[in-house]
Amino acid sequence: MTISRATWQRPRALLNRKFFVNGGREAFTAGFFALAFLFSHVFTLARNVGRILRGQAGIIATANYSKNMPSPPIGSNDNQRVQLRRPTAADWPAILEVLRTANYHHIGGQEMATFPLEDCFLAEVAHELVGVAGYRILDATTAKTTLMAVPPAWRKAGIGRLLQTARMNYLRSQGIRELYTNCDDEQTIAWYEKHFGYQRTGQRVPKLEPFGLLDKDEWITLKCDLDSWDPHS
Repeated sequence: MTISRATWQRPRALLNRKFFVNGGREAFTAGFFALAFLFSHVFTLARNVGRILRGQAGIIATANYSKNMPSPPIGSNDNQRVQLRRPTAADWPAILEVLRTANYHHIGGQEMATFPLEDCFLAEVAHELVGVAGYRILDATTAKTTLMAVPPAWRKAGIGRLLQTARMNYLRSQGIRELYTNCDDEQTIAWYEKHFGYQRTGQRVPKLEPFGLLDKDEWITLKCDLDSWDPHS
């Protein structure tokens, strides 16, 4: 977006006009309106640049994830539908609050040393954060899904399935073939097995600190073959 040479020259032309009627009052008026004209164009340019930048972020999220994952209806209008996007640094406090609902918020400890925002998807409804899901690429063909949490008030609404499908689709597009996860909840394990084709590897990993379910002291490792996974099943 550019401002034409004519636009910049118009205020200068107004400023160069000489009016000497009523003691130069018209010269002052012309100068004032010329400056106002110029500032209005600068403001419009800055506002439109901001809109373009915000629009590009939204387009990326829509293009990457809406094709195979229509937003599940939560309410009666578009403001109550789930939207997926990538996080920014400003989302970090809200992300921690969502993770806290599953006791996954102890980032920086032995169980979860880091939780990179660039390896994460967010779900929101009307600008409220309602889900978080992370992943980690281990090598050219192997990855693991990390923390995923949905606040209790938003569970059973398809949000977790939407987030899981998003990260599996993304990882497969990056060439990942084997996908692992650790889980300490039998109901969630059954959900992974039923909807996403995960299988138990037989491996159990002791927890290094209280994390997730407090009455469980180990993780159960699951594996998914992304080549055979059908996102529409």
